[in-house]
Amino acid sequence: MSEGTGAGEPDRAAFLAFYQEAVPEVYGYFLHRCGDSTTAEDLTSETFLAAVRNIEDGRPAPLDVPWVIGVARHKLADHWRRRARDDRLRDALEQDPVPDEDPWDVRLDQLRTTMDRLAAGELAGKVMVCPTVAPVSSGATA
Repeated sequence: MSEGTGAGEPDRAAFLAFYQEAVPEVYGYFLHRCGDSTTAEDLTSETFLAAVRNIEDGRPAPLDVPWVIGVARHKLADHWRRRARDDRLRDALEQDPVPDEDPWDVRLDQLRTTMDRLAAGELAGKVMVCPTVAPVSSGATA
């Protein structure tokens, strides 16, 4: 944040005064809704970072508590969405664990064993039938 050289751009002292006034309000807002001081601290930090970015991007904003509480509301909504998404993912992983062995790997191992036996001559004279192809009758013509 600069020293307030642009039109409508607050100086550092004005922002610091605003910050000192607004931090207890924003923190209290989050603490009341989350019930967790660590989360409230994190969301308070995110809120003020968003406020600084908003100002640095040249979007004029009033430096007052109602405005920053509006920013905080959006940060809280983002937090709950992120938490719900994480909870859904965790629940899905717990309900559908990854199998210890992939059935395709098992089938591939069986096929390799059969191919090795064929190469070694163990299955000489035996006919392999492919179950997905219909048998051709001996009187059929091409």
